[in-house]
Amino acid sequence: SANPFSLVVLAAKKSVEIKDDEERRVRFKMRLIRELLSRGYSRDEVIGVFRFVNGIIRLPLKMDQLVYEELHKEEGEAMSYVTNWERIAMQKGMDQGIQQGMQQGMQQGLLEEARGMVLEALEERFGVVVPNLADRIRGMEDRGTLRSMLRLAVRAGTLGEFETHAGL
Repeated sequence: SANPFSLVVLAAKKSVEIKDDEERRVRFKMRLIRELLSRGYSRDEVIGVFRFVNGIIRLPLKMDQLVYEELHKEEGEAMSYVTNWERIAMQKGMDQGIQQGMQQGMQQGLLEEARGMVLEALEERFGVVVPNLADRIRGMEDRGTLRSMLRLAVRAGTLGEFETHAGL
């Protein structure tokens, strides 16, 4: 049938038959996508049917990547329907990555600030902080520990007492 819904019905029916056979699911998915691309449907129809097929004929990610690569080699520009759709997903992934990177950057900034506060308190109390001690403080990665060190820097009677109680 020329109706794109016919491929949807075929995919649903066949997915039940081959649900436990990964190799057959791969072959069928490739055949179905080739058929979809060869029928001259509109971009929206291709994407709509592809979404359904992708949802009903699930494959492990590596297998889906192989299907995509194989079809892309064979179909070339016809696969641009799929690539555009994938670009949307990739953009969402990149946006998430940027957001996570910003959060990590903020955490690193807070750690750097906490390290600086400990060093500043030690310099204010005891004068020059020896480079070895400063390097160990700059290597600290836990804000809670740095917070405790700041309190200790304010209370310690000597730099040696600070080092002893801070476990440095």
